[in-house]
Amino acid sequence: MSTVATDRGAVKMSGNVELWNRRRFERLAVHCGCWLEGDGLTVYGRTIDLGRGGLFLRTAVPMTHGARVEIRLQLPGRVAALAACGTVVWAGNVDGRMGVAVEFSAVGDEAELGHFLAGRSTGDIA
Repeated sequence: MSTVATDRGAVKMSGNVELWNRRRFERLAVHCGCWLEGDGLTVYGRTIDLGRGGLFLRTAVPMTHGARVEIRLQLPGRVAALAACGTVVWAGNVDGRMGVAVEFSAVGDEAELGHFLAGRSTGDIA
């Protein structure tokens, strides 16, 4: 995947797919276990990136764009899973692998998520 600068912002290119970066919050490369429940499914996958506003998750099962989901994140170094709610804002194939982008609508412990992300290196920006 390559990133191309345009007059409308950065575009991530993957084959013929353009993924416009509309994020309001920085995302960091964080790989952790994540469960999504919604759309009649329970899906487990590994996050690719995570931020205060949402996450990107690799999955083997597609989820519907717009689906409301309950999220449980197993953050590295944490015992209990972090709970959140969100909406699938993108679902599809990137570089031959299925994934979903989820925007958080609520996070159970925003302070814990913020503390975890603050401890990550800005060199980990995804």
